[in-house]
Amino acid sequence: MSLVGWDSICQPKWSGGLGMRQIRDQNIAFLLKLGYKLVSDDEALWVRVLKSKYGVNGFLPTSIEKANCSFLWKSLSKVWSLLHDNLIWTVGDGNRIRCRKDQWIPNVGPLIKYLPALANINTDCLLSDLVTGEGNWNLKFLQEWLPEEVIFQIMGIPPPHPTEGPDRLSWRHTSTRAFSVKSAYKMLKEDSWNSRDELWKTTVRRGLANDASCSICGHASENILHIIRDCTVAKEAKQASLDSRSISSDYTVLPLKELTSKDWIYLNAVGAVSRTSGRAAAGGVIWDSTGNWIMGYNRFIGNCSIFDAELWGILDGLKLIQWRGHDNVIIHSDSLEVVKAIHENDSKKPTSALLRRIHQILSQERQWIIRHIPREENKSVDYLAKIALGRGGFFT
Repeated sequence: MSLVGWDSICQPKWSGGLGMRQIRDQNIAFLLKLGYKLVSDDEALWVRVLKSKYGVNGFLPTSIEKANCSFLWKSLSKVWSLLHDNLIWTVGDGNRIRCRKDQWIPNVGPLIKYLPALANINTDCLLSDLVTGEGNWNLKFLQEWLPEEVIFQIMGIPPPHPTEGPDRLSWRHTSTRAFSVKSAYKMLKEDSWNSRDELWKTTVRRGLANDASCSICGHASENILHIIRDCTVAKEAKQASLDSRSISSDYTVLPLKELTSKDWIYLNAVGAVSRTSGRAAAGGVIWDSTGNWIMGYNRFIGNCSIFDAELWGILDGLKLIQWRGHDNVIIHSDSLEVVKAIHENDSKKPTSALLRRIHQILSQERQWIIRHIPREENKSVDYLAKIALGRGGFFT
């Protein structure tokens, strides 16, 4: 019988192992979870007791080492630097984040490294100082001392707002910014895992055809409005989608009373990210209950993940629906990850800044449903989002 090394057995199944975990690294992941709770859950009794006992001051101290402490605290202090390097601030009101010293931009790090060596600038200024009176990023000021790529990253983050609550520390290695032991273990071990061939994941992205006619209904001119609004076959498919109530991936907030179909407004939203430049855009279409077009919108975001781009599309659509006075909305998204994230974070405090802002609007709605739909049913909205990749700004 041939023997297999423990390191090989602990490889993931997709790389030829059995998916078992190294006990030492699993223990570190659990310690990181405790450390994360210590900096993110100030309301927990055990957190307040430990912070008071060991005199922990500040939101994220660089070290928690103490001469006389328990075995648990000593173990936490050993992994503290690892935890510190893998946390990131998510934006709320901007009154806790030091814009030049703290990590709040994904994959960028503190902005102090971009300052000239002898610059006479306040390095402790808050993130709220970087916002204009209209509530937008002060891009003119940022462009004076930051490179273009960093500016695009900042554009993909919602600016601070006084109504969004305090800034929060979050975990860098999940799309929702919520900590998980699984992601912590992966962060510790992925460099030692065998490489995986990713070529099978390559997919053909949706795009406009070269032929000017509509390949679906045969119309002579397939412009954007025809694709999204006027194509007869597309309208029939859209109406069938709106009429469907038997999709297994619905997530619903139950109404206080029965609503008729005429009360509903439908939002189809999508995000798009360029594979070459990393630039992101979002868009969506708002329909009435009979499938008639109410409004379309799109925006160039900057640089962000596809997960955040999808959230931007939903957030912008909800703002427009709220502005028009509608309070019963059904959201359609072709991203199951986004649908689950919005639903799962409904019962707890979301960590992601975008998820928090989406739930703030949904809490003001009379009733809302979020539904996962096949990507094919969102093609027209995808075209609209991709238009914004080639231009900046917000369009309706």
